Amino acid sequence: DSDDAPLVLTRTTEANLQRLASALAHGRPVLLEGPPGSGKTALAAELARAARQSSGSPARLVRIHFDDQMDAKTLFGAYTCTDTPGEFAWQPGALTQAVVRGDW
Repeated sequence: DSDDAPLVLTRTTEANLQRLASALAHGRPVLLEGPPGSGKTALAAELARAARQSSGSPARLVRIHFDDQMDAKTLFGAYTCTDTPGEFAWQPGALTQAVVRGDW
């Protein structure tokens, strides 16, 4: 899997990792933006790997692909019908599941 490939630590990459880690450590929200292939996901994956390694946490990085089909139910969850008429069950979405597990 290409996600397991080590990140090449250039000066720019190291500086970006440091800025990202500092912002997260101070509880600041972070938005990584840029064109496809610019390294946003690789940067986040490297930071998650380093955090997991230093803390011994089993948390994993959760990747969610956003497109025009994405909606709040996919992220947060929704009530769905069960086999019993009139009964509904909560189905957590991808983001809710990640938060509950403590994943990135």
